[in-house]
Amino acid sequence: AGPRRALRNRQAAATMSRHNSTEELRASPVRYPKASGLMVKAKLRFIDCLRGVAIFGVLLRHLAETVPMKQLAPQFDPYFRAGQYGVQLFFVVSAFTLFLSLDRRRVSESRPWRNYFIRRFFRIAPMFWAALIFYLCFPIGPGESDAVVSLQQKNLPAIAATALFVNSCNPHWINSIIAGEWSVATEMLFYLLVPLFFLAFKSVRRAMIVAILLTGMVLVLTGAAWVITEGLRWHNPMLHRAESRALYKVSHSRAMVPDRLASVADRQELWRAYLYFWLPNQLPVFALGIVLFYLYHALGEPGRRTEEDVGARAPPGARRRQSYLLFLVALAMLMWLPTHQFRYIPPHLLFGVAAVVLACALAIHEIPLLVNPFWQYLGKISYSVYLTHWAIMWPLAKWISPTIDANHFSFARLGLILALELPLAMLVATVTFHLIEQPGQELGRRLIRRLESRSPVQPVLTTA
Repeated sequence: AGPRRALRNRQAAATMSRHNSTEELRASPVRYPKASGLMVKAKLRFIDCLRGVAIFGVLLRHLAETVPMKQLAPQFDPYFRAGQYGVQLFFVVSAFTLFLSLDRRRVSESRPWRNYFIRRFFRIAPMFWAALIFYLCFPIGPGESDAVVSLQQKNLPAIAATALFVNSCNPHWINSIIAGEWSVATEMLFYLLVPLFFLAFKSVRRAMIVAILLTGMVLVLTGAAWVITEGLRWHNPMLHRAESRALYKVSHSRAMVPDRLASVADRQELWRAYLYFWLPNQLPVFALGIVLFYLYHALGEPGRRTEEDVGARAPPGARRRQSYLLFLVALAMLMWLPTHQFRYIPPHLLFGVAAVVLACALAIHEIPLLVNPFWQYLGKISYSVYLTHWAIMWPLAKWISPTIDANHFSFARLGLILALELPLAMLVATVTFHLIEQPGQELGRRLIRRLESRSPVQPVLTTA
């Protein structure tokens, strides 16, 4: 009887201990399991700074469209136009932060996937819908002079598809109302694939293999795009691609190009743009962001790393040297790529690689040149800047451009244009960020809190 009573007492004590441990876990903040290797703060400063650099590049690219940079400063025109690859930096950062957030929240929420989609919707939709209404009422941006924009449709199906974020399914809708809306549509489709990728990618090796496979797919699609676009020209012997492009460069107006040639040339450019915009072509860039997540994970010892000691196994001096070395590599790539072309590798993939190198540099050590309050704040409001800057830039450019004399152009004047456009764009974006973006995100958080209160968290118990 004695041994049996002792056994029952031990079982009761073990049951009570498990109950108390579970209650403590539920009552206190959930600790991330060592298996995830991530003990991070809610926000990483260098991420917002990268977003700030990305939106600044986009502003430079659009400035090159509104100011005749090719005539005024041809030696710098490629660098301004390369600012368009700031979108790829956005994609890399987006994939990285989504994986970082999911890895953290999957152990602290009862329905992490449901909450993930709620957060994404309320992060993107309110500001996008506000911009959609504005640009429908006040069409601002490239008009009929742009070969691709001239073929975009603004009918009811296009508006509905844009509002539902499925406008990327039609080349006539993908960029029809808001200049640059294609990237939002592409990213929203990527959000649907993130759960699959998160469950499938479990290591940097697997992520890199998938990135290489996706790059191969892009190369195949690039060949198909060449067949499609060249086929449009082949069906019209009168049209030669170089001739049509020269006509557009000289005239800047479809009215000065014969209708028959303009029709085929426009369709050719439309399909070229669409096959660049759509998700399959951008998937390898998102995959590079996933690679960045696992590289970030590997920079410190799993289970011990915090945001403050990324790369803790190296002394501070060594971390700084590693960071600056990677920064110089990224800078060299960004200076070299705009003036060089590769026949078989699309440039947006190479800029995606440069974005990963730059992000690794800032993750190891926060370089003050890029990680500072200015870039951080610009990155914080970058989504609003992206959607609203055309409302500032295009009217301002129309007012300033006629005063520019190509024979007396100076970088001081270009600096003046930037000095006017950037603060105005940031001012408008600050207003929309506080009036639309933040309330929309808070609405999503309230919905998540309400749903979470109905289903208690099941803590993830891990062994030491």
